[in-house]
Amino acid sequence: MVQGSADGSGEAPLQLRSSSIAALPELHCSADGSGEAPLQPGVVQGSADGSGSMGHMSLAVLQLPADSRCSVTGRRRDRGVAALLWLDWSRLEKREEAGGAVVAAGGACSSRPPSRCTSETHTARATVAVEIAGYSRVKGLGRGECLHSPVFSIGGYEWCIGYYPDGYDEANEGYVSVFLELLTKNAEARALHKWMLVNRVSGRSIVVHSSKAPRAFDHEFPAWGVGKFMKTTAEVESVYVRNDCLVIECELSVIKETLDIHVPPSDLLDNLATLLEGKIGADVTFKVQGEVFSAHKNLLAMRSAVFNAEFYGPMADKGVQDIIIDDMQPAVFKAFLHFIYTDSMPSMDDLEDDDKREMVKHLLVAADKYAMERMKRICEGMLCKSLDVETVATILALADQYHCSNLKDACIEFMLSSNRMDDVIASQGYAHLKRSCPVLIVDVFERIVRSRKT
Repeated sequence: MVQGSADGSGEAPLQLRSSSIAALPELHCSADGSGEAPLQPGVVQGSADGSGSMGHMSLAVLQLPADSRCSVTGRRRDRGVAALLWLDWSRLEKREEAGGAVVAAGGACSSRPPSRCTSETHTARATVAVEIAGYSRVKGLGRGECLHSPVFSIGGYEWCIGYYPDGYDEANEGYVSVFLELLTKNAEARALHKWMLVNRVSGRSIVVHSSKAPRAFDHEFPAWGVGKFMKTTAEVESVYVRNDCLVIECELSVIKETLDIHVPPSDLLDNLATLLEGKIGADVTFKVQGEVFSAHKNLLAMRSAVFNAEFYGPMADKGVQDIIIDDMQPAVFKAFLHFIYTDSMPSMDDLEDDDKREMVKHLLVAADKYAMERMKRICEGMLCKSLDVETVATILALADQYHCSNLKDACIEFMLSSNRMDDVIASQGYAHLKRSCPVLIVDVFERIVRSRKT
């Protein structure tokens, strides 16, 4: 039978430090009583024959789609035993060489889909299979000697499996030990791991050990595993070893935690509005019909090419601090400054429809004067929505004067589609339009004639 740790968990701790095989560290139980503990960083060096060769193999791995086949091999010789690592991403594969033993890792890491993500955590899960071909040859490799699988990637980290055919140390003698090691440098990962043996007769995977809680893989403890994974007795080997091959499966679930941090909305525009109202750092004042408004030259220049030329152009008066505005009402200029600082129109909910329309008309004129194109377009859109029989002619004249083509077309379309042309002609706005813009009247009637022909 397959045996585990003394507490029945099937998992034993391992601390790995740089040392010789003759002086391996002892096993220690974990603090939580699970029987599981990590490998500490380091490499066991030396060999049974005293040659000093490394007790593990490291290989490059080609990351290919699951339906591709690729082999990556590496060799080490220890006491006359040649070990060959074979990687097949499409399926489990057995490969043998004369006089050698084969360790194979198979199964694409994307073979199992990751679990559904939540706002807090998500899991990347995959199963990796390792085939030990030439099991009997590897079995005598020596206590504390291991073979490493090719590198594979799961959850954005690189991993490998360490296979100790004769146990990691004296406490695990008579057992196969297996460990999962995080290879990504300076990384920390939390993962669950499940270890299985494949019954070579039935093909079923038998769970030997499954970690009860996520384990932390980091620079201090880069590896976790099972010291007493499989007892190397004839009774157990008859179940899991067939044609001198042993298949081990490791299901790895990498848990990634994400912090759902609430980011407040930008308050930049509110801050700029506060800057305008608080007058902190203001370096220019505008006098508008007896009212004084403080502002900041650099911000005005950034928003308006006209202000930029006035404050910083070749003909600018660098020391100017007071500017008189005599073609704008104070309320209009205040709303104009609000848009410059906040890029939005001020609230006009307290105004009647006629007063609101007049405010927007004055703001359109201000936007045109100071080359505020976005503000001008916004005003056009607001006026298009406020057209009526009494005001359409006046707004048409405004649109023509300030080259608002969209607004002009909207006014003419309104006049043609309202079927109230007689009412438009009777309005005071139309009388003013006929006196001040006779060419525009001709344009309107030409469009009326064309529309009737069609």
